[in-house]
Amino acid sequence: MLAAADSERTVPARAGVLAGLAALTLVAAIGVLLAPVVAQDPVVSWPPAGQPARSTVLPLVPYRPLTLAAQVPCAALSALDQRTDGGDALRTLPATAGRPGRLSQGLVVAVSHGVVQVTASGRTLVREALPAGGCTYRVLADAGGVRVLRDGAPQGSASLQVPEVGELATDLDGQPAAAGLAVSLHTDARYESTPTSLKTGLLVVCAGALLMLLGLAWLWWGGQAMSGASSGALSGASSGVISGRRAPRPRLNVADAVLVTVSAVWVLLAPTNFDDS
Repeated sequence: MLAAADSERTVPARAGVLAGLAALTLVAAIGVLLAPVVAQDPVVSWPPAGQPARSTVLPLVPYRPLTLAAQVPCAALSALDQRTDGGDALRTLPATAGRPGRLSQGLVVAVSHGVVQVTASGRTLVREALPAGGCTYRVLADAGGVRVLRDGAPQGSASLQVPEVGELATDLDGQPAAAGLAVSLHTDARYESTPTSLKTGLLVVCAGALLMLLGLAWLWWGGQAMSGASSGALSGASSGVISGRRAPRPRLNVADAVLVTVSAVWVLLAPTNFDDS
């Protein structure tokens, strides 16, 4: 009788411990999702300080940076205008990118036959005669749209996305006429972050509580069952011996093995998948 009474008190106590650990695991897991992180804010400057402008490949993920600021001196445009077919003082996508006959989704500042044309994200923002003398075009793109200025005076604007970037190229590659040509952009590094101490602590708590929950559940799952204790009390009442039988442990099958394997593989693959939508 005493053993049966102890068993009746032990089962609810163990259930309470497991419920508490399960609740702690759940709360910690939700906290991990909501905890802040330290986001990176990388800035790309082209060309490097003290070096001439040389075309370089710059594959961004995502393709559109958060902000982009470009500076194109009129001297560079004048040098290209001396050529028969003109040229691109700056482009952020290869000339072969996109569909034939359509404007590039990147940024292009070009000149041909004395006409300057600035296109961004598939739209022409400026098309005007190349000014005589020294001047500078600036292209500013952010979440508010794209703006083109010449010597500080607005020349064109539109509510467009920031131009795509796959390269920073010029037809004045390494030439003195490219002096003053410059691009600065903030890349979209939403997937590059460092967890804060709070997030790390919650991860540790979540992992610890989960391991304890699984360990105790596995340990107690094969313990004395209430039904076994009751039947043992009845059968052993005459001899004063109370016996019990152990509840069977669950058997693992193929589905369990598949679940564990997929979970383990996803732990390795998930960090490399920048967009799981």
